[in-house]
Amino acid sequence: MQNTLTISSNRCATEPQNNITPKMHPCRPAIAADVSALCELEKELNRTHYEAAPSVFRAPEAITGAHDTWLALLAKPNAACFVAEIDQTVAGYCTVEVIDETHPLAQPVRYARLGVICVSPSFRHQGIARSLLATAEAWSAQHSANEMRLTVWQFNQPAASLYESAGFATHSFTMSKPIDPANSE
Repeated sequence: MQNTLTISSNRCATEPQNNITPKMHPCRPAIAADVSALCELEKELNRTHYEAAPSVFRAPEAITGAHDTWLALLAKPNAACFVAEIDQTVAGYCTVEVIDETHPLAQPVRYARLGVICVSPSFRHQGIARSLLATAEAWSAQHSANEMRLTVWQFNQPAASLYESAGFATHSFTMSKPIDPANSE
């Protein structure tokens, strides 16, 4: 069984956390020329997820169509991808999308959905993920989102710790259970 946590933050991007000022790395919007680097980073991220949950994630060598998927994301008007570079190398990226959600039982909300933060293993623990997160929050605020949401897999404790330290809190749980085909008769 794989569980995911959906966590959210109502924190303003400029609000300090724990009175610590991390080193901020410059981040910029991704462009088409970054897509090959994004695909390589995505494979590394997918490898980690595949090793933890092979019933959910594809093997990295089985992934197809990633290049076109990235180009489509870069063209979406309500979404963004940001990259952090070190020495002209894409060291990490994040994706974010603004969503307007309405439901008969809930208050309407405009939120930013953080899709992914990925930092190359060789560049981790340098504040890049925090810089990407701050950039995504600032972009979200500029697009009138009043909260940021994301989903983190239960096995990904380093990511959960990052998000919690940045002010995110558990909002809901997604739970799953395999269904035995023998029970369908």
